[in-house]
Amino acid sequence: MFIDKEAIYKSLEWHSSPVDWCEPNYQILSYVAEFYNTFSCLIMVFVPPIAIYLFRNYAKAVNCGIQAIMFMLIVVGVTSMYFHGTLSLMGQLLDELSILWVYALGVCLYCPSKYIPKSMCRKKFSVVITAIALMFTVLSVWKPFVNAFAQMSLTIPIIYYVSTEIKNLKRNEKEVYKIGVKTLVMGITAVILWFNDRLFCEFYKSYGIIYLHAIWHILSFTASYYASCLTAYFFVKLEKPSITCEIAYWPNNCNFKMFCIPYVEIISDKKVKKKKN
Repeated sequence: MFIDKEAIYKSLEWHSSPVDWCEPNYQILSYVAEFYNTFSCLIMVFVPPIAIYLFRNYAKAVNCGIQAIMFMLIVVGVTSMYFHGTLSLMGQLLDELSILWVYALGVCLYCPSKYIPKSMCRKKFSVVITAIALMFTVLSVWKPFVNAFAQMSLTIPIIYYVSTEIKNLKRNEKEVYKIGVKTLVMGITAVILWFNDRLFCEFYKSYGIIYLHAIWHILSFTASYYASCLTAYFFVKLEKPSITCEIAYWPNNCNFKMFCIPYVEIISDKKVKKKKN
């Protein structure tokens, strides 16, 4: 196979990406292109390792795919930091591809059976999703700029799924409903910020508003993490109803849930009996 080494070397060069976000370059540090866009990604690096630990019982009782998703979120954070720190084409591709594959992994592992075409089993469905992800991977290399906009469309199925499932929640599942609403609000707001920063940069610059993309990082990650928790929760309710679970928060007895980390806790049979009694 022919590999264009020169093209690879060029993609590693700083500012080789055609994308330059609204934040002015090298304002804070001389060796970091976009300081706030870069360091706003730290939330993606620090939160998922904690979540991997919190989901340990879930991984044993249901499946360990949730931990793989959390690991991929770390990869998204690292590649995004690399991209915004260098504005290299390689950084852009790695950033976009990691987002694509964490999405594909989540769909393959946790899409409820009722959303999978009746003509397919989960294995065939996963093969189709993987094939689509591979197609988008090629598109990402071929047309990076167009692909960035195309990937924003991936939020549409997530919004539909979350909004549909929270409508079906029972009244005693208010906490799950609240997380669902927060996920939708933050996700939609994040997408709006992304498009505004990308398309109307000059307008916002004239008013000194240059950090929309950094805010997008925080909101989009939080919405993605919440969506992962909801997906894991719904999967148990729909696919493994014999297992009892609930949304819990870390640290325990958290008074300000907005600043705490939610996760899906598996309830043992003993605890279920105690609650009934």
